[in-house]
Amino acid sequence: MGKRSWLLLIGLLFIGVFNASAESLDISGFDHGDWNNVALVEDDQDSMQLALFADNFADGTLDTPGLSPILGTWRVDNGELHATGITTWAAQVVGGEETWKEYAVQFKIKAAVTTWCGLIFRYNTNPDRYIRVEFNFGNSRYRVFDNKNNAYLAQSNTTAPIVTGKWYYLSFLLKGNEIQFQLRDEEGTVLNPITSVNVPSEYLSGKIGLTTTAQPVAFDDFIVSGKEEGAPTVANTGIFTSQVIDLGENQSLAKIDWTGEQPFGTRLILKIRAAEAPFTMADTALQWTEVSNGQEAQLPKGRYVQYQAILQANPQRTLSPALESVTVERGTLASYQGTVSGEDGPLENAIVELCDGEGALVCRTDTDQDGKYAIEALFRQGFSYHLQVTAPGYKGLDNVVAPTESVNQLDLYLATVDVMAPESVIADPDSKPGIVEVRWIFSGDAIGFRIYRKHAGEFLFIQNVEASEEKVYLDYLVSPDQQYVYGVSAVLADNEESPLAWSDAVIARKGEGVARGMIRDNHGNPIAGATVKIGDKQTITNTAGEYVIARLVIGDYQLSVSKRGFEGENRSITILAQQETVTDVEMIFLIVDTDGKLSYLDVFPQFINDSSQRQVNFSFSLDVDSSVTLAIYSLDGFLLKTLSKDELFYAKTPYLKVWDLQDRYGRRVSVGLYLALFHVKPVSALNDYKIIKRIVVFK
Repeated sequence: MGKRSWLLLIGLLFIGVFNASAESLDISGFDHGDWNNVALVEDDQDSMQLALFADNFADGTLDTPGLSPILGTWRVDNGELHATGITTWAAQVVGGEETWKEYAVQFKIKAAVTTWCGLIFRYNTNPDRYIRVEFNFGNSRYRVFDNKNNAYLAQSNTTAPIVTGKWYYLSFLLKGNEIQFQLRDEEGTVLNPITSVNVPSEYLSGKIGLTTTAQPVAFDDFIVSGKEEGAPTVANTGIFTSQVIDLGENQSLAKIDWTGEQPFGTRLILKIRAAEAPFTMADTALQWTEVSNGQEAQLPKGRYVQYQAILQANPQRTLSPALESVTVERGTLASYQGTVSGEDGPLENAIVELCDGEGALVCRTDTDQDGKYAIEALFRQGFSYHLQVTAPGYKGLDNVVAPTESVNQLDLYLATVDVMAPESVIADPDSKPGIVEVRWIFSGDAIGFRIYRKHAGEFLFIQNVEASEEKVYLDYLVSPDQQYVYGVSAVLADNEESPLAWSDAVIARKGEGVARGMIRDNHGNPIAGATVKIGDKQTITNTAGEYVIARLVIGDYQLSVSKRGFEGENRSITILAQQETVTDVEMIFLIVDTDGKLSYLDVFPQFINDSSQRQVNFSFSLDVDSSVTLAIYSLDGFLLKTLSKDELFYAKTPYLKVWDLQDRYGRRVSVGLYLALFHVKPVSALNDYKIIKRIVVFK
């Protein structure tokens, strides 16, 4: 049966804003239906403004004009932006112009550890000021911070967990003194509703940037877009659904390709569904399968096919993707089965691989104890495939196959070879925690080597290694405290594979990681000399408030931080092999180090039953004459009541102040958390100081 393909053309002629349909589209003989909610624009391309600032970091360098590190060291790895060398509270990279006023921002973000990271905007260097919107991976919180005024403008939890190791999309819209932002996961699920926050009027223009408090954080697809005054906009999302296409006979779809335009910051998603029996446009029982361009696997099968294109505009709604054509190729689902034998009979653990004409692996299997194999794949018509068989100590086979039946029988015989095996194999679990290092010696000529592993009775081929002077392989896929044996064979130019040489059994020990972070007080100042404990290990923070604890066995721990004069803090952390876990901790003042100016401060009770208790007592004594301000604040910083305002108190004298649990208007406070600020200004030339106490009112 000859090759046949169907070209499904979609003529995207944008003729009017929000025009819901495009009639009589030329689609190569198929009626694909009408447009439904498609993102259309006015046909006035000259009025469109492209991205103000964009980088997908695909070139491997940080060379976008104007984008430069402010704090920390930044690098590009695998098309992603990462921060390194973080020694301050946060790493920052900033770009753009200080004259930028209204713009939209979108980027992807992924964190490997629990940390704060996000966006900097309206950044100005003179004076140094910016707004920071950051999300916390691990505890699913966000906050908006005013750098100049050292104040949080908003803090809250997201509606769904933000987990480490996953990509998320952050979108922002800046209009005057209002900012809006939203967090979505990679599937497009909204994790927090559109949040609106007003910023001070001094933040009306400025640069744009990214920030993180930890190193294992990746940024990608960073785009800042604006729109000329009066320029047309596009719809946020458009969906085109084709008619159900009758292919004439039941088909296995072997490959799908499409062409189109996808400006940076936009998204184009293609879905397909198929069935043997006819179905309608409105059928909801038949599920859609999202497919990638050029996909050759996991495509639906059927005579009747329908596809759907989802178009998403850029955040500023100035750019739209366009789908131009869709091509599908049919194939044949077939299998090969048989027995692989050698001179001494059936061969167990021989490797059977099916590759396409370009050598790309389609699928792989191993023979069982009777030498039997079975392999199934979708064969594209008109293309050649190779069934390749290898086994240690035997000459490999390469068979060109073209299935004629749904099940094809093919028995294979491998000839024995007289090829020298590696002279020795050494497996060392101690070179790096959580990794087994395999080294071998081979004095002959080889084009490469094959690595095998025995574990718990299972024999497994794990890796092809190219020939080089350094004969070493690092196995990261090991389980702690498990026993492994490694085999290595040499592969020669004529596809001959030597017998295996085996290592002694090794025990993979548990991996280790590092915990680091910074301890600060509730004013953002670093705390030196704080004790940080993780498991049976502990350390003391340095003058910058930093701590590092290395060689922690992987697993879950409680991190505890203590310091005289502060309320102790505890965090749950997870240590990963060969990674740094960054955890920053904020501590609340109890009594600060006041160089003898404060004799004592006692607050009783700090936990108040709303139904029975009527007051909080503040008893204190000072070592030097001082003026004292004692005030009660809500958790968000709102002043509720002042108990004393710059009132003079004499040294060595006990005093008592009482809060009646009422605000300044005589209204009893509700259930919640409150802060008592004790501000002491000594009459002498000594510095003033502050103490904060928490008060909890409960039912």
